[in-house]
Amino acid sequence: MGTVLLFGSLARGDTATPGDIDLIAIDDGLGDYGRRAELQQRAQAVSGHAVDVMVTDAPEWATRTTGVPCSMEALIAKDAVTLAGPLRIRPEVRPGAI
Repeated sequence: MGTVLLFGSLARGDTATPGDIDLIAIDDGLGDYGRRAELQQRAQAVSGHAVDVMVTDAPEWATRTTGVPCSMEALIAKDAVTLAGPLRIRPEVRPGAI
């Protein structure tokens, strides 16, 4: 997996009590989209919270965030926080978000 981003209310710091955790996993290549359930289970086990995991690849992410400004990916990128990997959106979670 190339990059993992946190997005949604937790990344924006909109919630006092975290509900679910929204993640997007951006694979360096085409990747195995079938790993979504495995990634979700692992993230839930580590965090102790419900986790929603979206899986995409780097070329699709780049196309949809730069070429389609109204796409879900472009909206996610506005508030996303990089948790792991080389793609840096914002280096840290907003104060009080976690």
